Amino acid sequence: MNLLRTLARPLLAAPFLFDGISALLNPSDHVDRACLAFPVLKDIAPEVGIEEAELHTLTRVLGASSIAASIAFATNRAPRTFAACLAGIGLPIACINAPVWTASDRQERTLLTRELTRRLALVAALALASTDRVGEPSLVWKRANWKKQRALIAAVRENERRRYAPTDTPR
Repeated sequence: MNLLRTLARPLLAAPFLFDGISALLNPSDHVDRACLAFPVLKDIAPEVGIEEAELHTLTRVLGASSIAASIAFATNRAPRTFAACLAGIGLPIACINAPVWTASDRQERTLLTRELTRRLALVAALALASTDRVGEPSLVWKRANWKKQRALIAAVRENERRRYAPTDTPR
C-alpha cells in the first residue's frame, strides 16, 4: 500500500469514528437532531413511523456500525467494502446533522449549507474509495481481456494446425 493510502484512509475515517463514538455515548443529542428531520421524512414517506425509543436504539446501532466500519477502513481491512458501508451510513447522517431546511435566517442557512457540503464531500470521497482497486483492473476488464486472449490463442492454434496438418493431395 502506498503512502497516500496509508495516510488518507485513517484521516477519512476519523470524522465517522468520532461521530460514531458520540452517537454511542450520547444518543440523545443525535436523536434531537434526527427529530428535526421527521417533518421532511413524513412528507417523503408518511407510512414510516419511528418512536423515540426506537430512535435511541437505532442511533446507537448506527454509532456502533460507524465505529466498526471506520476502524476497519482505517486499518485497511476490506477497505472497499467498509468505505461503501461508511458512505451508506454517512449520507443520511449528513442530512440529519446539517438540516438546511430548519434555518431561520440567511447566516444560519449559509453555515448549515457549508456543513452539509463538507459532509457530502466526505461521503463522495468514501464512494470513490469504495471503487479504489489499488491499481488492479476491474473484473469486467479482466474477463474481456481473458476472452480476447483465448480468441487469439485459438486463432494461432488453428493457423498452426493448418500449416502443419497433412494435406489430402498426393505429391
